[in-house]
Amino acid sequence: MSENLLTPEERETAVDRLAAHFAQGHLTIMELEHRLDLLHAADTMAQLTPLECGLPALATETHPLPPSVHNLIVSIWGETARRGSWMPARTTTVLTMMGATVLDFREASIETSKIVLQLIAAMGGVKIIVPPGVRVQWSGIALMGGVEESVGLLAPDSPVLSISGFCVMGGVEIIECLPGETPKQARRRRKKARKAHRADRTQSPATDCG
Repeated sequence: MSENLLTPEERETAVDRLAAHFAQGHLTIMELEHRLDLLHAADTMAQLTPLECGLPALATETHPLPPSVHNLIVSIWGETARRGSWMPARTTTVLTMMGATVLDFREASIETSKIVLQLIAAMGGVKIIVPPGVRVQWSGIALMGGVEESVGLLAPDSPVLSISGFCVMGGVEIIECLPGETPKQARRRRKKARKAHRADRTQSPATDCG
């Protein structure tokens, strides 16, 4: 009797495990792509066994971390989105390959002064939406890709979203929007805020030194 075919859930679990190995430094990007190609061609569970051959145990299995500390988001050949009410971990690793990831922080429950995002985007796109009052720090590398950032004026003590990683033949878009606001409406609001800020500085009374 022939072996049962892989279910979509089993295939997705295998993708997540390979992504976790990559995030923990067990695979290079080329090795990950090769094993994903083998996974895509696999039909049975027996064909998945060699995919993790020679790899160490995942740290999440030997020393599991609670979801509030670290989270892994994977988007391969599809889209993954976090919208509405959700609680980001203090550190999140985002792997996007030939897919798209959307992280909308406008209604998220942020319980720390700093959130760290580690991005790996290869031939895929990552869109990050933040509410006004969040300071974004980008320290990643873009190769044959692009990073577009549209964030308004911020106070020095604003919460920090620290983003690092690399983007290869893909894109990272970081925009600031109010809940229910479109990117076009957000640009108009930021433009008005900058004009008002410049006007306030121009009209500030000079200090009398006499």
